[in-house]
Amino acid sequence: MPSELAQWIPPAVIVGLMLYLHRITRLDIKQMETRLESRFESRMDRMESRLREAVSQVRDDMKHLDERVARLEHGQAKLEGLLEGLREAITRRNVA
Repeated sequence: MPSELAQWIPPAVIVGLMLYLHRITRLDIKQMETRLESRFESRMDRMESRLREAVSQVRDDMKHLDERVARLEHGQAKLEGLLEGLREAITRRNVA
């Protein structure tokens, strides 16, 4: 009986070792997935924060641009009024 049992010891050791390595590898993969997921979430949070800051900056820039355009339009309207007055003054002199 010991010789019959002895012939199964090397395959049993190999199978046991394979199962052990499979279990350890599976645990390592789960740990790596957890770490990568955490890093990914952290990166996404940072990118989202940067994107929100960029959007806020663009909104501020657009607001300042709108204010500048409004001032420019106001100045243009004043110039048009002055030019109209000048045209009237010139045309009255030529008529008179």
